[in-house]
Amino acid sequence: MPLSPGKKGSLGAYAALFTVRAAALQFNTSPSTAQRAKVKYLRGESQLPAKRSGRPRLHTKHDVRRIKTILLTNQWLSNEKILHLLATSHPYPMSLSTLLRLRRSCGLIRARARRKPYLKPATIKARLLYAQTMRLFDWTSVMFTDEAIITTGRCHRPFVTRPKGHAFDMEYMTSTFRSGRKSCPVWAGIWDGGRTPLVRIDLSKSKGKRGGMTGQVYLDEIVKKRLLPAFKRLRTAWTRRYGRGHCPWVLEDNHKAHIGKPVRPYGLKKGMRYLPHPATSPDLNPIEHAWAKLKSMLNQLERRLQNPDELFEVAAALWLKIPQEELDNMVNSMPRRLRAVRLNRGGPTKY
Repeated sequence: MPLSPGKKGSLGAYAALFTVRAAALQFNTSPSTAQRAKVKYLRGESQLPAKRSGRPRLHTKHDVRRIKTILLTNQWLSNEKILHLLATSHPYPMSLSTLLRLRRSCGLIRARARRKPYLKPATIKARLLYAQTMRLFDWTSVMFTDEAIITTGRCHRPFVTRPKGHAFDMEYMTSTFRSGRKSCPVWAGIWDGGRTPLVRIDLSKSKGKRGGMTGQVYLDEIVKKRLLPAFKRLRTAWTRRYGRGHCPWVLEDNHKAHIGKPVRPYGLKKGMRYLPHPATSPDLNPIEHAWAKLKSMLNQLERRLQNPDELFEVAAALWLKIPQEELDNMVNSMPRRLRAVRLNRGGPTKY
């Protein structure tokens, strides 16, 4: 009967203290077993049996490298299509579990593709230049402003706890309505240590083709009534605190309503300072994360908002409930955002 690892340890200690033959007689085993136990005991090695190599793997290292190449060159194919492709070129049949194991061993995973705005080569170059030029800029002196569209409907399908087979019971379903989703355009600004209230944008006077945001609407509804007064208050407060010449910067995206006439000339005439911003770069404006936070809070509401007026009233209250510390963290993340752009040579980032 084979000895347990504990018995082998005792056997090795006994053989080291007395003799191998005496240990073999005491534990009713062969002298060779006692000798091996003694050597392992003196070396401080484990008495556990050595791990067996097992059955040789069916796929060689060359096969694994070839499978990895197939996975990387066909990254959009499903597992079933990959198996079909391998069946036509691989000498051995392969199961789904084997494919998943080989993929993990190659350091590959199957995940949902991240969605990011398409970047043209010129845009990538401009983003990299921007990240290199602004790497030492003081972002705590910047007002980050932007618009967003909030809606009355939930942006996701919520989870529900229900018994099996009751998926279509009314109490476990969410209803959809024809043309039931209402939207509300809003504007806001954030900076290190502060924010503006949430502002509803009135597009009823818009002369755009689709009734959307135009330069004149942005000037009348936002710049004159909201942005410029907030800029002046912030400039006065910073002048008192930090001294003369400490003037805030305004950062907006490259929407034509922001940079064209009559908005930009009016702002410059009133003493506002504008920072440049690369095109198609929402990851370089921290307020985008503030919008995501606000929409997440709206999605977590238990009841469905019925109209744009109620939607804005609730959203304005939720906007003020976002902790200022979170907004400050978003603003202070700008150096990390620029570093991510530089590391990716102007390409998309995780932000």
